Amino acid sequence: MKTRIIEAWNPGPVNWGKFLLGRFDSEWSHRTAIEGGDDLPLLRTHCGWGNDHLLVLDLATGEGAVFKPGGHAAADLNRKHRIWVCPLFEPFLAWLYEQDLTDLDALPATVVLSAAPQLFGYRRQGGPKGQIILDVDPEVEGFLEALANGTALGDGSASDAARHLIHSAADGMRRPGSWERGWVEQAFGSKWQDRLEQDPEVPTHQRVRKERKP
Repeated sequence: MKTRIIEAWNPGPVNWGKFLLGRFDSEWSHRTAIEGGDDLPLLRTHCGWGNDHLLVLDLATGEGAVFKPGGHAAADLNRKHRIWVCPLFEPFLAWLYEQDLTDLDALPATVVLSAAPQLFGYRRQGGPKGQIILDVDPEVEGFLEALANGTALGDGSASDAARHLIHSAADGMRRPGSWERGWVEQAFGSKWQDRLEQDPEVPTHQRVRKERKP
């Protein structure tokens, strides 16, 4: 693994962050050692990591996670990962996402962050139930932005388009007679219908079958 340590502080200084960046290197060639495995690269095939992913470790707390720079730092930290971090972790992550990360050695050894001083670090709690975080590549995001400027949404964002697609799919599952039902079946097949049952309160609707306690 190729690593780089960067220190950060805010004016004062009040807070001092110590971070280690790690990019997989020789690890890419590792194959699964499980008996009967498929002998494919473990990190790419079975873990889903790529060249754009970076390990960001808070050296003060000893905790970190693998991030894909280029997204929204606050969302990645607050909703995806429940890690204990120092006060400067989020502003450092936001700064990192704006850098050219082709060569980690080209990054500065220190960085001053315009972040409000805080006395304590904290553990991120992750996203509340009901929130889904999607990680898409730039091409897919571009397609979503194009959809968001169609007649259904007018002048929306990629998030608006993704939300509209999700609600349309849910509506197709909910209403057997809707045009969305055929669209969902074409995209996902029909086996998912085994998980549905008649909605007792709305005769024209179905709902996800509730698990019955033994």
